[in-house]
Amino acid sequence: MGQRHQAFIIARIKPYGSSAAKYRCIAAYDNGWCYGSLPLRAAHRVLCSVRQPQNAEVIREELRSIDGKYGRYDAGPEMPAAACPFIVALLADNWDIGLAPGNILLTGSSLKGSMLEVDMHLWDSDIDNDDGYTVIDVTNPEDPAYCFIGSARRDPEDARRYIRRYYWFPGDAIPDVTSADGSYVVEALPTEPEAPDERDLALRRYENGYLPLINHFQDVRLLDASAIREAWFPEEEKEDGNVGNDGEGESDEDGGPGDELKSEGGEGDKSEEGAEQYQTHSAIVTSVPSLVDISLRKSLVRAIDSGETGALEDMPWLSERMGIVEEILDALSPFPDAALPFLQRLAKAKKYRGTSLDLAGYPLTVSQIISIATTLPEIHSLNLSMNSTLDVADVREVLARLPSLARLVLMNCPSLEADELVQLVGDHPELFRHMQSIVHPAFINISNSSVWAGMPVRMVVVAFRSLSRYAGISFPLVTPGVLIQGLLDLLTFKEDLTAGASLYMHGKRALEVAFASLPRASGTPWTERTLARPFLFPKAPSHRHTSDCWMLYVSTASFPPDLKDDMGYAFLQLQQTVLSDGEERAVTWRDFLLHDLRSFMRTTEQQGYPSVPEDLAGALEGAIEKNKLPVYTREQILESTGGR
Repeated sequence: MGQRHQAFIIARIKPYGSSAAKYRCIAAYDNGWCYGSLPLRAAHRVLCSVRQPQNAEVIREELRSIDGKYGRYDAGPEMPAAACPFIVALLADNWDIGLAPGNILLTGSSLKGSMLEVDMHLWDSDIDNDDGYTVIDVTNPEDPAYCFIGSARRDPEDARRYIRRYYWFPGDAIPDVTSADGSYVVEALPTEPEAPDERDLALRRYENGYLPLINHFQDVRLLDASAIREAWFPEEEKEDGNVGNDGEGESDEDGGPGDELKSEGGEGDKSEEGAEQYQTHSAIVTSVPSLVDISLRKSLVRAIDSGETGALEDMPWLSERMGIVEEILDALSPFPDAALPFLQRLAKAKKYRGTSLDLAGYPLTVSQIISIATTLPEIHSLNLSMNSTLDVADVREVLARLPSLARLVLMNCPSLEADELVQLVGDHPELFRHMQSIVHPAFINISNSSVWAGMPVRMVVVAFRSLSRYAGISFPLVTPGVLIQGLLDLLTFKEDLTAGASLYMHGKRALEVAFASLPRASGTPWTERTLARPFLFPKAPSHRHTSDCWMLYVSTASFPPDLKDDMGYAFLQLQQTVLSDGEERAVTWRDFLLHDLRSFMRTTEQQGYPSVPEDLAGALEGAIEKNKLPVYTREQILESTGGR
């Protein structure tokens, strides 16, 4: 029953025991109500999120983390369904939820319940499929590729060909899908409406809806049949032994993402080179270096080795050859102080964009990190992934020395222990007041709840869909801006009549996705948000919280009608009671101070949290007024929870 559609993320990575990169599925998701234009809209949302620079850097790191680690299908080791939790969440959240103005979509009920095994076959008979498949290639996140595949055929289709099976398009000569021998029609396409009013309606829908949607895919590469065969090889190829873990066949010379994606940042010719490499499966032809380039390489190496870099540091033409500088710096391990001036110039030229600094791949000491960061304007996001020497003491110093930091990426850092990082978050809350997100395996795990046991809970969102049912999510670290952006997005769902009614049925999923991203600058589309979803942990309100914990308590249910009187919101400042013998009683959510939006903002700022941008606060105030959402009283909160 339903309109089932499956979506897959693929990438070229090296299988276990092989030096040759091969396409394989790394994330798979099922949606029970996805047909017509909906797969195109969902795929467009996924592609936008994949290309977003801060999302792309995490995707690259997850690809590195699985490169060479798992076998292909029947060959072990087997890849878990959530081996790439960030990528899985990106796919799932964008597939279930859409928040574009005038086109709000709310579906799905459970991320975990809809995840599929990544080793399943594309045409697995055990999985119901009514409306085809979507495949997206994220090998190079800055240049992803896509295709659709209909249920009745296995050839990749572009966006226009897929959606054409549902709607009539004027002047379209795409033929029906016929059997292999042409003897019968497997899939008949819609024909031109006979009634003039129906034809006019179809034309308007095409011009105003379907054509602009198709145009979103004009500049996106289309996957060909060879990529699909490589990712999901037919059974007869496995039997013949032509495909497997033996590393045979055409491949990139450098192998998988661990070699080719080192700290690209999506900038310059290097990214384009990689995209072409994956697309053509051919070797890269490099130009012969000039005598000037050869001389510069030798001079840079000699200067760094001797420590006498002054003569080269200030050469103005050096900025024209940052590619050579980057190649030399990439090869340094350990990283000498003498090379810092060149890394500082490289950072200003290529590694620092907006307020984001990408130092991934460099084995820098903490003093070197601070030295580079403090020469730049304000830094909000810092990527220190692939740093082999970074440990928890270094992270502590980075946080203390860079108070403007809001996001820290710590993927593939072998010296950084997960339990030590979790303990740091719990023991030193003052270091994390300004942090919106730490991207590390300890915080992005969505399949093993045991890693959450030691997590502190500093802010909680509880959304009631009725008097007896609620959905809850918790944050080990967060800023007030994240909560305010999430509540604004949640209220945006309610403003749409269809999505508002769906909140009663899909409230838990809406809650997860609404609070899944970092605050957006005014005017930034929802599809270009920075994702942070996997650091959210579901918690019941009775769980223990930290002494400075806050709770956002909200009900936006608008269906059925008899729940309208229960709508409201409140920020609860949980209190820790000191008993007569001096012992501190555990924090519970029955002991709280009640705050409205402005009171919450003032109090958290006094606690050391960053202030909330006024345009974001004003937007939420407008949404609260528009939705007529009152502030709950203490009595209403205690009564609705039975005094728990």
